[in-house]
Amino acid sequence: MIAEIVIGFIEKIYMFIFLWRILQFKFEKTIYKRIGAIVLFLLSEVVLYAKFQLLIKLIFWVCLQIIAVNLLFKGIIVRNSIGFWFSYFFTNIIYVFVGKMLNIGVGIFAVRVNKVLVNGVSGIVVSFLFWQIGKWIKSQAKRKVILQKMSTLHYFTGMVCGMIANGLNNCIVYLGEERIAFFPIFVQTFIHVMIVSLCMLCIAFIFLHIFFVECKRECRRKEQYIESLKKYYKEQDGYVKEVRAIKHDIQAHMNVLCNYLELGKVEKALEYLRKMTEYEKLKDIKFYDVGNEVVNMILYESIARSNVCITVECLGNIPKELLLSDYDLCVIFSNLLSNSVEACEKLKIYDKKIRLEMKQYKNHFFIKIQNPIEWEIDVDKLSVISSKADKKCHGYGILNIKKIVKKYEGEIIFNKKDDIFEVEILFLEVVKDFILPS
Repeated sequence: MIAEIVIGFIEKIYMFIFLWRILQFKFEKTIYKRIGAIVLFLLSEVVLYAKFQLLIKLIFWVCLQIIAVNLLFKGIIVRNSIGFWFSYFFTNIIYVFVGKMLNIGVGIFAVRVNKVLVNGVSGIVVSFLFWQIGKWIKSQAKRKVILQKMSTLHYFTGMVCGMIANGLNNCIVYLGEERIAFFPIFVQTFIHVMIVSLCMLCIAFIFLHIFFVECKRECRRKEQYIESLKKYYKEQDGYVKEVRAIKHDIQAHMNVLCNYLELGKVEKALEYLRKMTEYEKLKDIKFYDVGNEVVNMILYESIARSNVCITVECLGNIPKELLLSDYDLCVIFSNLLSNSVEACEKLKIYDKKIRLEMKQYKNHFFIKIQNPIEWEIDVDKLSVISSKADKKCHGYGILNIKKIVKKYEGEIIFNKKDDIFEVEILFLEVVKDFILPS
């Protein structure tokens, strides 16, 4: 019994690796939760050998597994549970397949090996395989992010496919060993391979669907970016032409003013100057270049839409080879700037000034934005408390920023220092192709 319990726990190890390294589940940091999960997993294996009815043992086994996996991993209970059973059925197919291959190898060399030892070696081989796949996924940041965003529905579909494949596998094992004992092991193995291939094909379709949906979303985002950029450049071009026209006519305007003053027509000169000052706003138009066209556009539009004069100080640039998508940058900067501009519009005493800082340190990326405020703010409850009339909508901007930060495993901090409110965001390992100095 002890050997079977050990093998059962080895199965859990490669399942944990699959959940952690491939499906991107996050372990709980609390040590007592981890210990509690390990104890419950061991207890669930012991329950299978207790002297109870089979149904009762299965109910206890399933309940203990679900509690344990939710103690071990962060996230929503339903998603964790379905993801766990998906990995259970899917990894079991790979495990059985590897075991069959080892049995064939042992059969070829006519070596007698204990079944428990074969199962243990199979578990180690599968664990190593999943570890290497997870290592490759870690180097592919975009695929890693997509896996992190997999929905519960995808896990459920994969779980159903795995259950069907395991059911077929067990039927064939039963027929091969009990009903049709003369089946050669090679025929049984071929059938196993076919079942594994069928299951893998179903799982592949699930992942293809995820990538297809993501590609469609990315295409829509790019279309929106292109339209916004067209509008941005069209406005830029219009302002440039207007400034050139004013520059071209400035000498003529100066001559008209001189004539009015020489003739003593001061009122006429003042009226003419007032008309000229209608174009004064063009002097305040500023175009920003922080190394990313989308963020340039957001900076320009955020300030241009404001009905007050706001000074923006931009320090630093956005790295060219950044793993954050333009869509995610748009969410972060549009919400940060929108909140800062809105705060500046409410100011009555302080200068309306926004300070935006962007830094790259090795392969990390840091963002900080500051703006003055004249009221108290609870930074701990920032995502849920609103000073806006429409409280249903407020808070979503900050929550959306937090979602993006969480997606890239970054950190966000809110501070208030001497009537200055600031937001700091740190993204770790998001700059591609960074080479450490030798």
